[in-house]
Formats: sequence, structure tokens, C-alpha cells
Amino acid sequence: MSQRQISMANDLTVHHEDLQALISSPECLAWRRISLGTIKHEGLPTRTYLSGQLTLTDEERFCIRRKIAELRAASEADDGTENRKARLGLVANLLLAFPITNGTSEAGRARAEAYLSALDDIPPWAITQAIKRWHRGECGHGYDYRWAPAPAELRELSMERLRPVKEIIAHFEAVLGALSIERAMDPAPIDPVVESESGQVVPIRMRRI
Repeated sequence: MSQRQISMANDLTVHHEDLQALISSPECLAWRRISLGTIKHEGLPTRTYLSGQLTLTDEERFCIRRKIAELRAASEADDGTENRKARLGLVANLLLAFPITNGTSEAGRARAEAYLSALDDIPPWAITQAIKRWHRGECGHGYDYRWAPAPAELRELSMERLRPVKEIIAHFEAVLGALSIERAMDPAPIDPVVESESGQVVPIRMRRI
């Protein structure tokens, strides 16, 4: 293994560990426990509110938004040069482990491009985890582990590694968008421009009202 490959492998491990640390941080665990309720007034959209008569301070809202940004940075990746190189290296090693008999160089390039197209928004660390599980036969039933996963399969398996953090981000965004229970119970229409209950800035502690 070259020095560059070793460095890339270390970077992928660090990114994955960084995400695990973010998810398991005390404040993240506390915010994940915030429960939400819904109410539907006739003729109006369903409203989401913070359960338990909780309300968020400006500081809390700021901290939650910052956490969302950190989680996105660790779980999302563009198709820039470095990410594309990392994905290509991972795909190339995968295809070398499962070569096609009598395959031409043109077919090999087309095959690699298909994988890169399917994975162009997946963080390399998630692809690494998916490939590792494939080699171990840990991706579940219904797969033939004698062959490389198809591009769509590798994307699906990589997305499974990201699903927990995507769910956490969605929950945090719902928490930020939730109303107080009093406002949710009030059937008066909400003017999103005038009312800013869900657009304030954030807290460390949740206070009860």
C-alpha cells in the first residue's frame, strides 16, 4: 500500500470517528430526546410543537443550528477533485477484487464511471464502510457476494451508513421549526413573515414555561 493510500485510509477513519463523536456528544444526545407533538386545526396545515411545555432559548437554537452544520459537513460530500479521487481509488480496489473475465479497458472505464456517477454525493468514508461490510458478507440476504455490488447496490449500502445521521438532522430541523404548545393550540392562522417562533436564534438548557 502506498503512502498516499495509507493517508487516505487514515483520513476516512478519522472522518467516521468524528461523526460518531458528534452523534454521541452529550448535547446531541439531549436534543435527540426532545419529543414533538402534532395538532391539526380544521382547514389548516398540521402543526408541530415541542412536547412537555418546552421552549428553546436563542442560545439553544444557535447551538442546534451549529450542530446541524457539523453533522452535514461530516455526512455530505461534493464531487470535487479530492472526493472524486478518493471514490475512484475505492472503486478501483473493489473492481480489482472482483475482475470481469475478458473485460476490455473500455469496459473497465465505463464500469468505473457508472460507480462514480452513483456515488457522486456519498462521503468516501461511507463507501469504505459499505465495501468492508460487502467483503465480510454482512450486507444481508439477497446478495451474491461472489461478485462486486452493482453501482446502485453500493450506493444503497453506503446510504445505510448515513441514514442515522440523516434522521438526526431531520429531527433537529423539526425541533427548530416546532411551535410552542400554546401557539400550536391557538387556531389563529400563522403568518410566517410576522411570527418568528420557529425562526429565533438558539440554547444550552431548555426552560419550562
